[in-house]
Amino acid sequence: MHRTNTFLIGFVSAVALAAGPVSAGDPGYFSDDFGGTVLGSAWTASGPTESITVGGGKLSLSRGSATNFPSITSGSDVLPTTGNFSLEIAVQYSSLEGHGDGVLVYNSTGFNAQNPATWDMSMWIWGGYVPPTWQDQLFVQAGSGVTENIFDPSALLAANVYRFEYVDGEVTAWLNGDLVAGPDPSPRPDTIFIGNPFVSGGSADWSDFSVDYINVETIGATNTAPDASGASASIASLWPVNNKMVAVSIDGVTDADGDDVTITIDSIEIDDASYDESDAAANGDSTAQLRASRAGNGTGRTYTIHFTATDASGGSDSGSVTVSVAHDQGNGKAKGRGKAAGGQSSSWGEIKRSVQ
Repeated sequence: MHRTNTFLIGFVSAVALAAGPVSAGDPGYFSDDFGGTVLGSAWTASGPTESITVGGGKLSLSRGSATNFPSITSGSDVLPTTGNFSLEIAVQYSSLEGHGDGVLVYNSTGFNAQNPATWDMSMWIWGGYVPPTWQDQLFVQAGSGVTENIFDPSALLAANVYRFEYVDGEVTAWLNGDLVAGPDPSPRPDTIFIGNPFVSGGSADWSDFSVDYINVETIGATNTAPDASGASASIASLWPVNNKMVAVSIDGVTDADGDDVTITIDSIEIDDASYDESDAAANGDSTAQLRASRAGNGTGRTYTIHFTATDASGGSDSGSVTVSVAHDQGNGKAKGRGKAAGGQSSSWGEIKRSVQ
């Protein structure tokens, strides 16, 4: 009768394939709720600054001049310079007029406020008369992609929450939790501009609005699970058959993100009826201990090691490798991959067994 003996082993061990754990994100990268009475140090004001007010938990910008509209520009520490991030901002318009104004998030390299062709825009909220319709409207743009126009007057003047996410060179935009644009390719933004970059216009050309808060958070990179498809046993064939224990590890597991990977040996199967429960075990270092033994009257023995590979972000993949013990050197070729090696003595851990 042919028996397969399965050893269920629960030893867990970390095998560092490469450094670089995925960041969990920093919810407090930058935040401004405009709770004071003066503009914070992260911002630089320009234009008719007397038309910029901070108070009551909001920043307000209004048309105080016939020639230009006030604006504020962020410093270099407001947006992350590397990695992915989100920007959430609460904006409410009290009027929508001529040229309009709003929030521009852009890359400042070569930026000229008076030349829109130089606006390397990433995120854009704008309220006012906008071509080609020249109607009261509000639009939201993500990167170089789709623009969402909103014509409902109640939506135009509502207290809206906008969320933009910059992930792997693309921007996606949400309005009050609803996806409205993206993901679309975008330059990496480094500046937030609130107001209107043009310095001239009539007094009726500006749309008054306020900002309740701005929050910037980093976003952890998208995780790719380990790949166990190329796994192999460090030793493919045990020889000589001397009943000694041989240490066999799992090689060839990769992780595209470079994360540290933990190998857990889940079970070891033996296809030889002459097994003993001491013939297979696992150490606490992801290494199986296998006995160089087989039945004298059989065709050889094959150990199948089942394992799970888990990365630092919880992604996982399962696999198995085989190690053979040939009946003799002219019969029963190794079924695993790797180098053959002689037996060596070693200690091993406690195991649990189930016979199938």
